[in-house]
Amino acid sequence: MKLIIEELRGWTEFIQMQEPWNQLLSRSHAPKIFFCWEWYYLWLKHFWYTKDFHFLLVRDESRGLRGIVPLIMKQSRDGVVVEFIGDTNTWDYRDAIIDQAMIEPVLVSILNYLKEKIKGEGTIELSGLPEDSLTKTWIVKPAEKFGFEVRLLPEDTCPILSLPTSWEEYLQLLKKKDRHELERKTRKINREAQVDLLRIKDANKIREGIEDFFILHRASREEKAGFMGGEMSSYFLSLAELFAQRGWLNLSFLTANGKKIAGIIGFEYLDTLYIYNSGYEPRYSPWSPGIVLIGLIVKDCIEKGFKRVDFLRGNESYKYKFGAVDNTVYKLILRI
Repeated sequence: MKLIIEELRGWTEFIQMQEPWNQLLSRSHAPKIFFCWEWYYLWLKHFWYTKDFHFLLVRDESRGLRGIVPLIMKQSRDGVVVEFIGDTNTWDYRDAIIDQAMIEPVLVSILNYLKEKIKGEGTIELSGLPEDSLTKTWIVKPAEKFGFEVRLLPEDTCPILSLPTSWEEYLQLLKKKDRHELERKTRKINREAQVDLLRIKDANKIREGIEDFFILHRASREEKAGFMGGEMSSYFLSLAELFAQRGWLNLSFLTANGKKIAGIIGFEYLDTLYIYNSGYEPRYSPWSPGIVLIGLIVKDCIEKGFKRVDFLRGNESYKYKFGAVDNTVYKLILRI
């Protein structure tokens, strides 16, 4: 089958891609929230609006969309550098979006196209590839045939918790010490306060909820206070409002005697909850509010029939105490 590659560079064309983009994502091997059209739309709007991008669209002879590779290209002293668009502050995963029935031919077409673009010396650096990415698996042999030197490097880890079908079964899967600690902390806060899990679902309360989350997030640690400012806070608000419309937002708080003392912003996409960010009020640390909140959220996910909770990037110890297991994030470097 002959494949045709087109470059998508303008906002008008990008806006028109929403439906075919997400339809293609549904046919890909491992769709994730970070690959949906809405994620790219908001990120481009807040952080890249006036800059160039090179989204490669791969179509078959009947104009059917078979692949999307969201790239940027820049010139360096060592030649052209091709990268996925995005950054590690806001994206935990990045990848090509490819019809799973066409992975190898699409990747071969992309490599051939990029080799012509590079014209001599250059590098393709693809960061953020998840462990279940087929791009990093299928691209190696074709890349070597095209003359690329191939390196696949571990970049980070995203601990993921696979969920059983009941809370009781989940507790038994935890290490004995971790199970007892979770139960002890939950009992302690319930003895000393009226505790509830509050999820913000009303569209009219999303903005207020996000502002409350910002307060908790900034209070948690000094570096978090610096992170959540300016355009970043505006971006988070846009994410919350749009994803709430799509039914993907999980903005939840632990309340004690009616006061929000810990919160998370996450995204429910297909069978996975992605815990994107969190915060808590430090003066309530003796109650371990963050741990208790995540315990309640895990229980809620099990009751909803979710298959996993993805804690996303970072090897913080609390993630493993909930039973999460490392999933490596990779960087693929192709040099010619």
